[in-house]
Amino acid sequence: MANDPERQHEIDSYLKALRESREAESRLKELRFELRELTTRYDQSEQGLQALQSVGQIIGEVLKQLDEERCKDLAMFNIERYRADRPHQSSSKHHQDLDMSSVADHDWKRRSSSKE
Repeated sequence: MANDPERQHEIDSYLKALRESREAESRLKELRFELRELTTRYDQSEQGLQALQSVGQIIGEVLKQLDEERCKDLAMFNIERYRADRPHQSSSKHHQDLDMSSVADHDWKRRSSSKE
């Protein structure tokens, strides 16, 4: 009987260690699942970056083929398109629009006079 309290203490210690072990296994399982999700997201990000780089390389190759004059034409087209797509702004912004318009007109006049 003298061993009975000692035996009970050992059983309680064993059960406590068993519960801690099961909790650790549960946390490990959750972490493995989380790692799997993060790995999947990382792989998707890598694929997205590779696709973006491919598109950038294609755009770079196309831009290399454009000469300086075509680049200016494209820039002016984008400025005009940006101005047309924007909602109407306040009068201080209107002043900037007029400046961009005069730059576009000047550039167009310069190009047409150099072709003649």
